Amino acid sequence: MNSIYAGLARRGLGITPLLAALILAGCAALPHPSAPPAARAPAQADFVMPGSDPWPEANWWQRFNDAQLDQLVQLALQNSPSLETVRARIDTARATVDLTRAQAGASLDFNTSVSRQRFSANSIYPPPFGGNIFNEGRMTLDFHYDFDWWGKQKAALEAALGRRRAAEAETAGAAQTLVAAVSQTYFQYQADLARLALARQSEGVRQQLVTLQQQRVRAGLEAGETVEPLKADLESTHQQVLALESDAATTLNQLRGLVGVPGGSFPALAARPLPQAQGGLPANLPLDLVGRRADIAAAREQIYAAGEEVKQAKAEFYPDINLAAFVGVDSLDLGKMFKNGSHIMGITPALSLPIFHSGALQANLKGAEAGARLAVAQYNQTLQQAVQEVNDAALRLKGTADEAVPLSNALAARQRDAALFGQQARAGLADGRNPLRARATALSLQDQQLQLQTQALVARVDLYKALGGGYRDATQSSSATASVAR
Repeated sequence: MNSIYAGLARRGLGITPLLAALILAGCAALPHPSAPPAARAPAQADFVMPGSDPWPEANWWQRFNDAQLDQLVQLALQNSPSLETVRARIDTARATVDLTRAQAGASLDFNTSVSRQRFSANSIYPPPFGGNIFNEGRMTLDFHYDFDWWGKQKAALEAALGRRRAAEAETAGAAQTLVAAVSQTYFQYQADLARLALARQSEGVRQQLVTLQQQRVRAGLEAGETVEPLKADLESTHQQVLALESDAATTLNQLRGLVGVPGGSFPALAARPLPQAQGGLPANLPLDLVGRRADIAAAREQIYAAGEEVKQAKAEFYPDINLAAFVGVDSLDLGKMFKNGSHIMGITPALSLPIFHSGALQANLKGAEAGARLAVAQYNQTLQQAVQEVNDAALRLKGTADEAVPLSNALAARQRDAALFGQQARAGLADGRNPLRARATALSLQDQQLQLQTQALVARVDLYKALGGGYRDATQSSSATASVAR
């Protein structure tokens, strides 16, 4: 408590020994501080592989050079209902900051009142007041100022600012999640269209095989039952065509929902080849990740706000000193209100001493400290999830790249077989069914290649999102975790 006395002395206030004793006695017992929680930091060993690629830009989706995707992303960011909720949270947080800032300053109010009252003849008012009715008018300017000597109001404002920055970071994270979902759904739709085109080609090849086999049966070169397996393959391929048509329609409907524009305003999408998914992890990953993920930035700001709320709860244990003053006019005769002698003024210094609150202050502080520990735990959980997402996307991207090599070699071999069998068939040296069989196998491998390429694109977008999607934390509150301990 000596620091309190010294703080008042530094401000030039004359404090009598009695007043000092009252202040010291009035301070509620501050509990012993609990051990501050520790926020962890990522290390290079947390990641499955090193990196040397650049970090994604804020408009990373433009790397795919697809004007249709650019248009869909722009529409989604402008119109998606999923962003309205988080934008409203920012407005609420900003309003809370404005209210807290206003409450921390001085206030000046104009008040006026008129009352009609009969004064008792048997009370403290002598004649001519006692037993008569008077109209009293009062008009004042009232001033109030609360001295924030212990930093309670400042801590409340800083906590509100932290919550606002957290809401802004959460909005940026929600936007990145939306962009990633639009991109992945768009690529899935293009993959459905490409696979549908391949399935229709495969259906045509299967039909030719059935036709050739039927001709050979009629010529007595093959048994009739040899046609049935080929018809079954044709029906299976036709079923695949129908399934892909349904998949494409469903994916397009999902894309419309993500973009959030009415059906008539949704742009017509043409089929486009899928881009290649290239790239890996960036350099300085452990050092930069915490400043490039919006959810980590939001969690860090929550730690900062919780730490300020701990300081605010501690300040509740100290005396509250404020000043009130007024100036105006007051008269029991309304006709004399603005005449000489009706003016009034006063000043009221006030001291509130928290002596006994049935444990309410201690409970409030314990709640604030628990909130700080929860904020740190949520930060650590968010960081762990971020590392896991980066590793998962990087491993999936590497896995698809590894699988693409033997699949590409197999496809090239089948395409060479189809070309060779075609030449032999045209020269009359081979059965005309051989090039069709090789073509059907090549189309099946192309379908597998498209699916693998789609998986790679989805993993690439997931990696962009896991790396923060181009987000940069402008505040970089280095004191965020340290404030919890104060």
